Amino acid sequence: MRVIYMREIVILSLVILMLWACGKEPDCDLGTPQSSITVNFYNSEDSTALFKKFVRVTERNSDSVFYNSSDSLSSFRLNLDPTADRLTYVFVSSTSVDTLSLSYTTELEWLSEECGPSFFYDQLDVVGSSYTYDLVSTFIDNAIDENIKIYN
Repeated sequence: MRVIYMREIVILSLVILMLWACGKEPDCDLGTPQSSITVNFYNSEDSTALFKKFVRVTERNSDSVFYNSSDSLSSFRLNLDPTADRLTYVFVSSTSVDTLSLSYTTELEWLSEECGPSFFYDQLDVVGSSYTYDLVSTFIDNAIDENIKIYN
């Protein structure tokens, strides 16, 4: 009788361990890096948020369109390209065409067997702009609310 209880406990323990091991999914979102930067527009006279209306915002050497709307926005999230270390964004309004050229470093890191590789970006720098700007943060991270301030 005692052997039967012990065998049932062992079998039940093995079943619980197998279900726990098979049901556990990796948490890949925690290690996923930020692959975009935030650009905010400000009024050059009083440094308040400036809502701008653009015809479109694109990356110069790509078909990527980041913004194509009639809405006025004061903030943009611009995606970075892991295959390049420099990008130029083009801001087209009804009265002007402005550019913002950036450089950054890209590093491929292996997160884990379950999550695979991912690109990490760092050392953001403005290498040219038709805007007056402040580089607020050279780090590219989820915790950063603003990378570049543009005054217009």
